[in-house]
Amino acid sequence: MTRLTLTGLSATLWLACTVPDYAADEPFLCDGDRHCAAGWRCDLARGQCVDTPAPDDAEVPPTPADQGADQGPSPADLGPAADQGAPDQTVPPNPGPDCLGRDGQPVPVGQPCVEEIQGCAEAVCGLRVKLQIREGLCGPTGCEVPPAAEVFDASMACPAGEWCGAAGLCAPDPECDANPCALRRDGLICNDDGDGRLSTCVTLTCCGPGVLGEACNPRGPGHPVPAFVQRRDTPFTWAQGERVALDPATGLAWRVERLQARTPNEGQGACDTLALYTDPTQPRRRLRWRLPDWHALASLGVTLNGRSAPDRPWLELALGNQAGTRFLMSRTVRGGQFFALDVTAGRLVRLAPGEVNRVNVLCVAYTPDERPAEAYAAPLGQGAADLWTGLAWSAYQDPLAFADASALCRGPDAVLPTVAELGSLLDLHATPDIGDRLAGGAPTPKRFWTSESFNDEPLVVDFATGEAYPLPPDSANVYLRCVQPRDL
Repeated sequence: MTRLTLTGLSATLWLACTVPDYAADEPFLCDGDRHCAAGWRCDLARGQCVDTPAPDDAEVPPTPADQGADQGPSPADLGPAADQGAPDQTVPPNPGPDCLGRDGQPVPVGQPCVEEIQGCAEAVCGLRVKLQIREGLCGPTGCEVPPAAEVFDASMACPAGEWCGAAGLCAPDPECDANPCALRRDGLICNDDGDGRLSTCVTLTCCGPGVLGEACNPRGPGHPVPAFVQRRDTPFTWAQGERVALDPATGLAWRVERLQARTPNEGQGACDTLALYTDPTQPRRRLRWRLPDWHALASLGVTLNGRSAPDRPWLELALGNQAGTRFLMSRTVRGGQFFALDVTAGRLVRLAPGEVNRVNVLCVAYTPDERPAEAYAAPLGQGAADLWTGLAWSAYQDPLAFADASALCRGPDAVLPTVAELGSLLDLHATPDIGDRLAGGAPTPKRFWTSESFNDEPLVVDFATGEAYPLPPDSANVYLRCVQPRDL
């Protein structure tokens, strides 16, 4: 059975074999009227049940099967009175050949139908690949689609252990079962060495804590994304003297220990020296510490400052009291640079190795959430319900000042997103440009307003560079995406 889901539509098209109910659903072979549903007759010339009456002057010869059947007196034997009081049976028109509507059900001649015009688009195991559906009208020979018909996107999933080949069909392939990341389920644990080093899938690559590079950059967050009220009101679980600060909003455990490094490889090496972490939700699982990625750093709140945030004294302790710029290193890299959180300037920036002599390392431990095979959001025009995070987004607005943006994203159904929420749409794995999951993966070289600010200047997320930084509120060429508030 093949399932086709029309993107942006509520209908789901199922293509499967069905058993007709004596011609109530589709033409059915017959050799007499007794094979046909009420109100239908057997057209012996075609051998099919039809819903059209026989011509008045046509003599329909009885078949051997009809002659031998015990059918009781005929209407002719009963006379004209047999027709009096008989109900007027209205039956549906005869469906056209091989015509299916958007709901996957047969449709009659003259009614809208759909046609698949492209099969599998990429040879990947189990991948939800793009199809295209066009709409036309059901004709005598099938679904007749004009050349300029509107095209709808749809998707198809090959069964486990099968791949989608160039012929447009799913076919078994032993490699699909051999490669634990073949189904492209990001966050799926693909290797556990028994010593706390969990490796997880990023598309087709099994990425361990020590594997750094763009191939292992995240396509989205591997943990819950905190809302603004959570970041404002929910304190971290930490007591003075403890070595771990637990974030209840994300499930991330942060190591309260000051480490420094010059490169992400050095930073991961520093995290490897720490004692293993025991996950309280899975006491039997002990985890190695790892460098945080872009999304984990953003979940802290880009504009946080240890001196002024009463619920984050653990971070001040981890950073130390050194003067000057204080960066936190991430494992996410692009173009030979790595992302870092500048907690003294409210920025998420890209640094080249050696650009800053020593960068602070804040290690994190968690079991990543497994994400669906389809990483992108489900587009609804320019808005979407994100399959990875559950966040619902509005269509983006053209450039406008921050005051106007705040006014538009205010109410029970829309708020300004945080940096972490907006950044959850960044596909930092995509090449050659950073992808935008809300735009179906296409790069969006736009800046968007957020609800966070630094020194009275609102922060923006730059989808061209992946950075977040403050701008004057009257800045030009800044777009807006509102997010739906969540029930927390």
